[in-house]
Amino acid sequence: MPEKAEYASSAFITDADQGGLVELGKGLVNQLYVTYKTAQIYEQNNLVFLKQSQNLARVVEKILDSFQVLYLQLKNGYVFLNSVRLKFDFAGYIGNKFLIEELQRTKIGAVTIQPGVTQRELDKFIYLLIHSETHAQDPFGVIERRLADIGAGHITLEELPPEEFKSSPDQEHDNRLIAKKTFFKAISVVKEVMSNAREQKLVNLARAKRVVQSLVDQILKDEKLFLELSTIKNFDEYTFVHSANVAVLCIILGLRLGLDKQELAELGFAALFHDIGKVKLPIDLINKPGEFDEFDWEQMRKHPVMGVKTLISARTMDDFTTRAVVVCFEHHLTLDLAGYPKVREKRILNLHTRILQIADAYNAMTSGRVYIKTSIPPFEVLRKMWRVAGKSFDPYILKLFVNIMGIYPVGSLVLLDTEEVAVVYQCNSDNIYRPKIKIIADRSGKKPTPFLADLNESHGGGTFSKSIVRVLDAEKYGIDVGSYVVDY
Repeated sequence: MPEKAEYASSAFITDADQGGLVELGKGLVNQLYVTYKTAQIYEQNNLVFLKQSQNLARVVEKILDSFQVLYLQLKNGYVFLNSVRLKFDFAGYIGNKFLIEELQRTKIGAVTIQPGVTQRELDKFIYLLIHSETHAQDPFGVIERRLADIGAGHITLEELPPEEFKSSPDQEHDNRLIAKKTFFKAISVVKEVMSNAREQKLVNLARAKRVVQSLVDQILKDEKLFLELSTIKNFDEYTFVHSANVAVLCIILGLRLGLDKQELAELGFAALFHDIGKVKLPIDLINKPGEFDEFDWEQMRKHPVMGVKTLISARTMDDFTTRAVVVCFEHHLTLDLAGYPKVREKRILNLHTRILQIADAYNAMTSGRVYIKTSIPPFEVLRKMWRVAGKSFDPYILKLFVNIMGIYPVGSLVLLDTEEVAVVYQCNSDNIYRPKIKIIADRSGKKPTPFLADLNESHGGGTFSKSIVRVLDAEKYGIDVGSYVVDY
């Protein structure tokens, strides 16, 4: 071990070599991120995964050919390669953030890869990380032992020092307050812009762009907080809250698809104003309590084109507005173009449109407004959407969305085998069947002070104290799950 630290020291690397090492390191971190995310969706023998796996093996081979060892380390909150710190711009921020969080989660302080490592060893290591249990008593020890068992002898690990662990509860509380403030500011901006458009006043989109960029910054820091916030359903201001929720879901989905920061901001902006055309429709129609008749639908189908005209009338046709115009026009077309408005020629829908269609449909169905008058439990919404994958929704993006939301999406009301009722407030990425919950009632009735529980925490012997029996219909029981998820 001492030889490794000396061999990897930056003192033995020239300035020219150091520059080359930094570029290789950035490529390594990005490819680790892409390969890991691909492995979460596909099995080891799938061609999509194997392509990314080959790319990772090539990057590792280049580093080993030039420097004879690959020593990736987390130190003082930064990522180092062979003792040279890797500095990332916005384009590399996502991969860097992922790697830091993954090393903290598994308590791995450093990874050493020696010459002779095979692509198969790298594959096994990636899948070992994915299937490792965060809440095991000794996650590092479990991974280290399993690494030896699977024959990945060219990969060795060092444990993460205690000072490199995650932020304090106070910091997490501050992050939560900032996230809430940013989210509600987005709702306020949508309301202001759409209200001005309805009253034919000057529409200023500059503030909206700044808010969207703040949303992107905060989601990059902690997307889980915003998944929780997206469960808010305010019926009095549904259109504005819905737009903010869809923007959050779009940015999170775009993040997982690898969009850069500028693309995420443009996507979020388009999502905020995809329904702006509704300001030109009668308010009675938007708030109609009953089902739509054919005349109602005839009016409703006009809102995408009305939205395009409203955005163009703002007279600020930059990249943000141009993207929003396209998404606004296309968002009800469906993948097979069977939706509205009717188009004469075949077209491939814009990527941002395909992302938004999924977020828009999910939030609308789980809210129960305008198109669907009764809300549907989140897990049932995902099942309904999956039935029309390839026809209404892009199947690859939808599969990724399901992976993000989990088997029990945030906001699900569930019954436990302990006869307690709980609301899911966070998914566990390492075990999508066992989310984090907030227990709100037991056999005697609602609890005055609900409490948090992690269904993935196990006792000795791998047994769990609580498990989900089935999903309940929150509307049937008159429970506002959003108030439980967000307010803690």
